[in-house]
Amino acid sequence: MTYNTVAVKGKSLKFEMHTVRRDNNSNLKFKGHTIGLADSRTSNPNNDMYWTELTLYFTTTGKYVCEKKVLSIVQGNKNSFAAEVFDYISDVVDFFGFDESAKDLYLSAGLESDYFIG
Repeated sequence: MTYNTVAVKGKSLKFEMHTVRRDNNSNLKFKGHTIGLADSRTSNPNNDMYWTELTLYFTTTGKYVCEKKVLSIVQGNKNSFAAEVFDYISDVVDFFGFDESAKDLYLSAGLESDYFIG
């Protein structure tokens, strides 16, 4: 496998091919690096029937790919898959929001999500 490496905020990133599944839309295929991960089972370990997995990628073209999976082990429930591509971190935050999993994702990615009041 061939990798491209660049530095983002002092980190050396290795890029590889990813395919991200989306419901009711074409999947996203890109060359990128996973810069953040979060799982709602970490912030809510008592709920093991349903959980959310969030992933943030940085692509070789400088874009952010946001992936959100809502998963369940309950028979009859359908898993859901959503993903979007953004140019700006503000759009990433709009996509993921501010629940505990999203805050964990921002921390994992080294992004500041606190609101500074002075």
